[in-house]
Amino acid sequence: MQPKSRFFYGWVIVLLAALTQAVSFGQLYLNGILIVSFREMFKVSNQQIFLATTGLMTITYGIASALFGVLAHKYKLRVFAVVIYGCMAVGYLCLSLVSHVWHIALIYGVLFGIGQLGLPVAQTMIAHWFIARRGMAFGLAACGFAVPGFLGAPAMAFSIHRFGFSHTMLGYGCLILLFIPLVLRYVIDWPEELGLAPDGQPAVGLSADITPEKKSGRAIASLLPSPLFWLVAIIITLTPLIVNQLITYFVPMAKASGVDIRTASLFMSRLALAALAAKLVVGWLADRIPLRVIAALPPLGCLLACLLLIEDRSSASFALASLLLGAGGGASGVMIPVVVSKTFGRADFGAIIGLSTPLLVVQTLFASWGAGHVVDATGGYRLVLMVFAALAIIGCLLVGPLPGRRLRPTPLAV
Repeated sequence: MQPKSRFFYGWVIVLLAALTQAVSFGQLYLNGILIVSFREMFKVSNQQIFLATTGLMTITYGIASALFGVLAHKYKLRVFAVVIYGCMAVGYLCLSLVSHVWHIALIYGVLFGIGQLGLPVAQTMIAHWFIARRGMAFGLAACGFAVPGFLGAPAMAFSIHRFGFSHTMLGYGCLILLFIPLVLRYVIDWPEELGLAPDGQPAVGLSADITPEKKSGRAIASLLPSPLFWLVAIIITLTPLIVNQLITYFVPMAKASGVDIRTASLFMSRLALAALAAKLVVGWLADRIPLRVIAALPPLGCLLACLLLIEDRSSASFALASLLLGAGGGASGVMIPVVVSKTFGRADFGAIIGLSTPLLVVQTLFASWGAGHVVDATGGYRLVLMVFAALAIIGCLLVGPLPGRRLRPTPLAV
């Protein structure tokens, strides 16, 4: 029997996964501040700037995620991680030089779009290293996603005001470059590569779920016609759609309601802190309560935030809505990998996440175009909030068919 180590290397992987999410997908928290700067710099409409940023970035993310799903078994995760960090760093460095809207579209549509792969790559790291403690590991790693919100957003708003947009982008890009040697040195795909087992358990007496599966093409092909796959795919993409859109619109919506940009950035900080707390709490709960309850928490938080802002968009309402939205978004960051890993196991986790992401692309493209068009046409956000509230209700209802605690194993669960 393998002696149990005092320190399990999987927790190093959790730290690296948190850092990867902060650098890549954490950009979502900064996007609202950047969009306000872009609108002031280039005097463009909401529809134009949202399509040039969120819309194009999501298209590339969907394509890149599908490729990641296909290539996840062929290349080491550190290879994907270096590409992610490099794209995000170069993207911010290039933002320091933009002089036309098409420059922004190119940066978001290529560099930031590829950089968003940090989310599925980080989640795949955790899925490979944990089984019994997946919920807590996912929750801790997802905390990295919130760091740009409660630290980065206020710091970026202050830096843009104090030092200017170009210098701020240059500094942030250089900071990201410093992390590349870390991921090259310390990212390891499987615990088996170090002679370890998931969760730091002894190597004997574990189920087939601990064995990395190398030949999964036939299983993935048989998965696509499965109603269970599509149910899970809709559940894990609908709430991120709502969260991402609401976070993107949060600062512009607050500014349009008379809240100054620095106060709005503080709301984003509170949102991120709420997300951080929710990830830890839901991560702990995910290993203990029924799966459908975990899946219902994120859309419920989004629904309450939407209903609050529909009725009142005062500064106090934005403060409370930021907490509700943060809690929903934080719960979503744990819910997605927990639902996938408990359904399909760890061997093909990355492939399944990658294959389901194109659905999010279609949803986000329609939402980005439609929401921007509605805001420009009506001059307000009420109708947009009502639509997102309706989608959140649908998200709550969809979890009903999920089994209470653990889904039955599928061909990919080994």
